[in-house]
Amino acid sequence: MQRWLKLCKYMEESGWTPVILTVKDGSYPATDQQLLEEVADHWPVYQTKTIEPISLFQRLIGRAGAPTSVGMDPKGSKQSWVQRKITMLGLYVRANMFIPDARMGWRRYAIREAKEIIHTHDIQAIVTTGPPHSVHLIALALKSSSPIPWLADFRDPWTSAYYNANLKRSTAAKRKDLALETAVLTSASAVTCVSPAMAREFDDRNDHVQVVYNGYDPSDFASKQKDDVTDHFTLAYIGTIKNLEIQPALWKAIASLRKQDATFRKEFRLEFTGNVSESVKESIANYGLAECTHYLGFAEHSVAIQRMKSATALLFIIADLPGSDKIVTGKIFEYLASGTPIFGIGPADGGADMVLKDVSAKSLMPYDDQALYEERLMSLFTDWRSGSTDSSRPDEKAVISYSRQAQAAQIAKILNELSK
Repeated sequence: MQRWLKLCKYMEESGWTPVILTVKDGSYPATDQQLLEEVADHWPVYQTKTIEPISLFQRLIGRAGAPTSVGMDPKGSKQSWVQRKITMLGLYVRANMFIPDARMGWRRYAIREAKEIIHTHDIQAIVTTGPPHSVHLIALALKSSSPIPWLADFRDPWTSAYYNANLKRSTAAKRKDLALETAVLTSASAVTCVSPAMAREFDDRNDHVQVVYNGYDPSDFASKQKDDVTDHFTLAYIGTIKNLEIQPALWKAIASLRKQDATFRKEFRLEFTGNVSESVKESIANYGLAECTHYLGFAEHSVAIQRMKSATALLFIIADLPGSDKIVTGKIFEYLASGTPIFGIGPADGGADMVLKDVSAKSLMPYDDQALYEERLMSLFTDWRSGSTDSSRPDEKAVISYSRQAQAAQIAKILNELSK
C-alpha cells in the first residue's frame, strides 16, 4: 500500500491526479491510521464492499475480529490441534479454489464501480498494483469495453512468488494461475515491476516492461534524528516476519556469541517491530534466545522509522526459496534511508543485493553461514562499542536516487507516453 500512497503523493508534481478505488472494511494483517494523513483531501477515494473468505477463516480458527494471521501459519503454538488442521485445510482451499488469490471476491464489485468512475472523472489511464494479483483482473475485464491505457504494476512476482511454496497446488490450479498471469501481461499497455529479475521473467509477454524500484519518502526521515547513544546493541527487524524467514543459522550464531562473550551476552538485544509468526517465536526460543529477544508488536509507520534509525543494525531477510532473487522489498529502501548498517541474508547478486552494492552497503550474506554471521555481528558489535560505525553505513548520496520522487517521475513518464 505504501508504494502507491507515496507515488500518488509525488505524481501530482508531474500533472497526474489519482482517483482511487479500494475496498471497504477489508481484512488486513495490520492497519496504520496515521498514514491516512497522507491521503490528500482533493483525491477522490471510492470504496466498495467485497467478499473475503479470509474473514470466514478467521472465525473458524477463533480469531473473529482479529488482524489477519501472519502467513496462515499452521505451526503456531497458540493454535489448538483443531485450529491447526483448519489452517492447513484453509491453505489447501486457498491454493486450489481461490485463484489467483483469496481477494478475488472484490472483482465484480470493483468492475461495476470502476465503470462509473471512468465516466465521471474522464480517466486518462488505469493503474493496477498487485499483490493481490486479482486486482489486475479488474482492469483486464475493463479493457474489453474501454480503450484507456492500462499500467499493470507488480510489487511481487505472481506465479513464481516465493510464498507459493506454502501452497499445495494441483497441476490444474497452477495451469489456471499461469494462464491468468499471461492474460494480464499480454493485455496490459505497459508493465512495471520492482526488480530486474522480475522484468526478465515478464518481458517475453509484454514489450513494455520497466523496472520501477520501491523507494523511500525523504519527508518521513527529515525530522527524525538518529540516536547514536544506546544502552544495548540492538539488531532490529522492522516489518512482518513469516515462518519462511526463519534463520536457524543466525539464531545459532547469536547463541554462540552470547556463550563466548559475556559483554555481548549482556549488551546484545534482538528486537522485532511488526507481526511475527508464532513459528518464528518458537524457533528463536528453541535456541535459548528468549531472554534477549523483544517483540514490540505492530507500530505506526513513523514509530517504525524511528526504530530503524535508533537500532544499531537492521536485520534484513529474503526467504531461501526459488525466485527469491526477484524480490526487492520496499523495506530495504527505508532501511537504507535510515543510515543504519544492514545485516542482510539472501541470494547473492539478486535484486536486493544489487541495490545494496549500488549504495556501497554490505552485500547480502549467504544462507546458513553461521561463521560469517558471527564474524559480521562481532564486527558490528565492536564498532558500536568503540563508537565507530560509519564504515558500515550506506552512501547517503547514492541512496537519494531511490527516493519516492524519482520513482513517481518515472511512473509519470510512462503514463505520459501511454496517453499520447
